[in-house]
Amino acid sequence: MFRWLHFLRRPRWLVLTLALLIGGALAGIEGWARYQFNAGQAALGTYQHEAARAHLQQYLRLWPRSATAHLLFARASRRAGKFAEAEHHLDECRKWASPELGEEIAFEWALLHAAVGDLSAVEETLQARLLSRPLDAPLIWEALAEGYRRNYRMPEALKCLDTWLYFDPDNAHAYFLRGELHRQVGAVNRAREEYRRVVELDPKQSEAREYLARCLVQVGRYQEAAEHLEILLRQRPGDARLRTLLARSRHDLGEHAEAIRLLDDVLREYPDHALALRERGRFALAAEKFADAETWLRQAALASPYDYEVQWSLYQALQGQRKTADASAQLAKAQQLKNRMERLHEIQTHQMTLRPSDPKLHVELGGLLIQIGQQEEGERWLQSARQLKQ
Repeated sequence: MFRWLHFLRRPRWLVLTLALLIGGALAGIEGWARYQFNAGQAALGTYQHEAARAHLQQYLRLWPRSATAHLLFARASRRAGKFAEAEHHLDECRKWASPELGEEIAFEWALLHAAVGDLSAVEETLQARLLSRPLDAPLIWEALAEGYRRNYRMPEALKCLDTWLYFDPDNAHAYFLRGELHRQVGAVNRAREEYRRVVELDPKQSEAREYLARCLVQVGRYQEAAEHLEILLRQRPGDARLRTLLARSRHDLGEHAEAIRLLDDVLREYPDHALALRERGRFALAAEKFADAETWLRQAALASPYDYEVQWSLYQALQGQRKTADASAQLAKAQQLKNRMERLHEIQTHQMTLRPSDPKLHVELGGLLIQIGQQEEGERWLQSARQLKQ
């Protein structure tokens, strides 16, 4: 029964057995790593950035000197908006790459510069590459559109995406980016249709489905919004924002008790959740419970001081209680915020296209962004103004 054990007592057989075991283990590890690399590459090819990052991260744990994996990781990070991470992986790629990979690294660096909005050094080069290397066109349109969007050069961003979709009319990612562009300028109905098309082409694209639901809530399509939100909540049952949006949809469909229950559940878990506090105040306001509305909305204003809807609703709650002096002061505060938001929208959607290199406009934009709580973005524009003045 144990005759095979006698073989293992012989040194030659013991060495051979160990070699086979070690070889099998190494082959298994290498096969697993190869699977992670291939899966990451495939995910990147279908614009599944987070999945690509997850697979490539696993691969790089075993092969940290793989220049190709670092290059792919950098591309996935860029698409996910993680620009510092993309830069890190490009540095690693350059460290371990063979000379043959040099051109691809330089190309990805150019795409990264474009995507972050640093267009001056790479825009002409990338536009020229559209003609010389047409197979790279989708990568270039994608990066340029993102850079133009970040610099509020909306017509140019839209032109990139329109051209992309002309040549590839079923590209879900291009529709998603066009939806982001419309959403940024407040064109909610247009954004909604772009996100709807993404979901039609790729029902698993949960980010597009979430933005579709948000747009539907904004335009009052509550029943359709609720259907999408319920699909998303089956995947992410604890998501506070999704639960809050569903509560709003239920409330405005007339299911008031269920809506309040949903929101109260959220606020028990996340007592400082700004959107949930705002909606709870809005529900109280709709029921003409003005004192309760004031309580909820003051909490919402502390959590999200630059939300115009919160500030305006708080004014209504004070007005409903005939707190005239407080209401007047709150109205002035809400109006000041509204004026800033409207000027910001004017700069972002029109003025920046007309005067993209005007340092005064960059200073004004930076100041407005800081005044509405977007400190980092505001500082970026102030720095841009300083560079233009040099």
